[in-house]
Formats: sequence, C-alpha cells, structure tokens
Amino acid sequence: MRKHDEVLLHDMLTAVDAIKRFTSGTTYSHFAANEMMHQAVIRELEIIGEAARSVSDALQDAQPEIAWAQIVGMRNRLIHAYSKVDLGIVWEIVQIDLPVLEQQVKRILGEEVQ
Repeated sequence: MRKHDEVLLHDMLTAVDAIKRFTSGTTYSHFAANEMMHQAVIRELEIIGEAARSVSDALQDAQPEIAWAQIVGMRNRLIHAYSKVDLGIVWEIVQIDLPVLEQQVKRILGEEVQ
C-alpha cells in the first residue's frame, strides 16, 4: 500500500473517531436540535469523503467492499447541496454506515478490529 493511501485511511479513522466522540450517548432528537453537533459531524463526514476521493484507484479497486463512490458522493452533497442536507440520513450514516467503514479501514491497515 502506498504511504499516501495509508495516511488517507488514518485520516478517515480520525474523522470516524471524532464523530463517535461527538455523538456518544446522544439521541437523534438531541443531534438534530444541536446545530453545533450536527455541523461538526457533517464536517467530519466531508473529511472522510475527501480522503476517500483521494485514495488511489489501485487501493479502491483492491477493496471493492468499501462504498468509495457513495462516500465521495455524500461528501459532494454535503459540500455542494449544504442547504438540503437531511439530518435523518446523516444520523443513519453515523449509526449504521460508519461502524462498518471503521472496521473495513482498520482491516486494510492491519489494525485490531473490535
């Protein structure tokens, strides 16, 4: 694996960890009502998407189980259609998709998967 890809994967994990800290012990209602929290989560999702966009084609091709295009697509929607962000979808990503992504990225990096 290229060193640059490794750095990007670590950036993705750092953003996932931040989102987990931001949302730990909270509910959707609290998340949706807390502008600072959902803006922070959205920013970290943008970082994940930007890192995914920059991962080499070779690594993306070698790891087809990761939804690279969808991750980048979400980043594009968050950045370019910011006024139309559906917080319900963001919450669903946080609760369902991010734990899976975290495990996939850790596996690629050879980190212990919990």
